[in-house]
Amino acid sequence: MRFFPKNLPEALWKRILIRCFFLGLYGFIGLILAIVGVIALFQIPGVTGWMMSSILKSGWSVFPDLKPPILTGGLPSGQQIIHNPQPSNAFELFQWDKVWNAHFKFTSNQWVMLSPKDIPPLKGGLSPRQNLRNPVASRSGLLGVIGWDLDWSNAESLDFNGTKFTNVAVRYKGNGTFLESKNNYKRSLKADLNEHVKGQRLAKQETLNFHNLLADRSRVSDTMGYRYFKQIGVPVPGTSFVEVSAEIEHVFQPSLLGLYLLVQKPNESWSVNNLGKKGGALLKPVTIDLLKFLGEDWAAYEAIYGSKTKLSDAQQKHIMDASRWVTNLSGSAADEEFQRYFDVDNLARFFAGQVLLSNFDGILFNGQNFLMTLEPDTHLIGFAPWDLDHSWGEFPLTGTLKQRIHASIHKPWIGKNFFVEKLFAIPSFKKRYLQEIQDQLDKHFIPEQLNADIDHIAGIIRPFVQKEPAPRPGKFEIAVNAEFVPQQDFDNPMDPNRPAHQIKRFINDRHESVRAQLAGEEEGVVITFDQ
Repeated sequence: MRFFPKNLPEALWKRILIRCFFLGLYGFIGLILAIVGVIALFQIPGVTGWMMSSILKSGWSVFPDLKPPILTGGLPSGQQIIHNPQPSNAFELFQWDKVWNAHFKFTSNQWVMLSPKDIPPLKGGLSPRQNLRNPVASRSGLLGVIGWDLDWSNAESLDFNGTKFTNVAVRYKGNGTFLESKNNYKRSLKADLNEHVKGQRLAKQETLNFHNLLADRSRVSDTMGYRYFKQIGVPVPGTSFVEVSAEIEHVFQPSLLGLYLLVQKPNESWSVNNLGKKGGALLKPVTIDLLKFLGEDWAAYEAIYGSKTKLSDAQQKHIMDASRWVTNLSGSAADEEFQRYFDVDNLARFFAGQVLLSNFDGILFNGQNFLMTLEPDTHLIGFAPWDLDHSWGEFPLTGTLKQRIHASIHKPWIGKNFFVEKLFAIPSFKKRYLQEIQDQLDKHFIPEQLNADIDHIAGIIRPFVQKEPAPRPGKFEIAVNAEFVPQQDFDNPMDPNRPAHQIKRFINDRHESVRAQLAGEEEGVVITFDQ
């Protein structure tokens, strides 16, 4: 095969020039073919899934090089907060403005056994139209999609505020927050006190959830979010703060991990307390096609809906009947039919709260981070929030901050959202929802009141945050500051140096935007995937 013309000029410089031209031409053609090949390659779901999985898993370290600060002279003064008497029930344990202390003791092997286990990643990778549910994983979420599963290990002991528990089952928890802590000892933990020593409980709680607060520079988003939903009459898990320390045999002596949030586990007991009596149901769905009819066999729904209580045949049937009704719904819906399946007041309050807080890491976008309840007698479906660390307009993967501040109250969902689109097309619901938006603006979403709550809780946790390594204390002060603080911009939401979201400024600006939208003075921004 000839790469150059057969008859070249006699002049040397002309021959060199012609050869250079053709070499450049062939190089350009090769580059175009390579780009086309790469684009074609990345259309294959398996390739994109493998690439995304490899990127998100990179940087994992069982024993990170940077050790937490050693506790000299026993527990630091900030951890010597002893509440007397010790909490005896959930109400006493979960006080939004209290700080407890907890100390974990691990052997090095126990810590190694906490490491994520490799499993086959979900085919298709992180498609925006794909549920975050890998059937091979033991739990729903991003980690399972990329091919990681979090298994249980043990801790030799857990000392909680002076009460010692031994042989405690422990595992890492979280998805995006776990990825952010890959090279950090400050990882979210779930502890089951009762698994190996029957009867071990703290304030009647068998399971304790320790959230590491790494994703939230303000440290108050979760607490303020749950407090807000509770004030508007939506069931919520209880929260309190806890300063956590740990020691790992042969790795480091007792050392400070930092400030965590203790979040109540929603279970049957929680359901009874919030629904008023036994017999209700609690589920934790993960799906972007919530309440889409999948047939008459509950097996098709089971993995998607993540039941946290044992469902009766009647409860299963109610969910399937509601799914059929929602799926067949077109145009307006009769109120009596709507009220046959749903707790309409709960839905109005829940969605008004989600929209006012611009909480897009949940039911308005990716189909996770919410709870579904069924009332004991009527089986009416309601909702409750979960995992609010990206609420108050902070979620960096959805539009810009300005767009989240001005996000539409009339079309608040992002992309295709089966249930929410159907719901907002029901005239009676839309009217009730807008009334609830107005009511919450008048009574609850009040900047002065919310900012005062932030100042209150920030003053309590500030001494604990200041003991953590940089940039955490500095980011905290920016996040709770009402005045604009210029910050360097970063695109990577996993970057620890990314800008701190200023929650007070969001509250003030969001209040003005929603007021204007209700008055017809502002259209509101419909956030889409391409923004």
